[in-house]
Amino acid sequence: AIPNRMDDGNNMLQHWTKKIIIEEGQSVGQLVHILSLIVKQHDVYYPVRHQLIPHIITAIQRLGFTATASIDHKKLAGDLVDIILKWEMKCAKDKRFAEETNSGGSQDNVEYQTSMSIDK
Repeated sequence: AIPNRMDDGNNMLQHWTKKIIIEEGQSVGQLVHILSLIVKQHDVYYPVRHQLIPHIITAIQRLGFTATASIDHKKLAGDLVDIILKWEMKCAKDKRFAEETNSGGSQDNVEYQTSMSIDK
């Protein structure tokens, strides 16, 4: 939705989200807010996941693995891990589909070329 509404929407989405996580992430409230947004809108963030995952992992460590972490923060950390796994499974599925499409199309083309040479 954002790339359709804005010129270069994915780059802006990635830039501002990463900037908020890095610069405003010192405040736990700000960090929880932006990470909750990523969890709720994970499909929107899928195209820019590679730029965000390192920062999300750092945030997970800060949120979920401290002695004073609340249950909500631990749940958010678990949800973020789940989102990263969903992104990776979707990426693998997309690659598999692309490979099947490419190999299926080339196989059909070989069969067509072979039948053409036989007909001559």
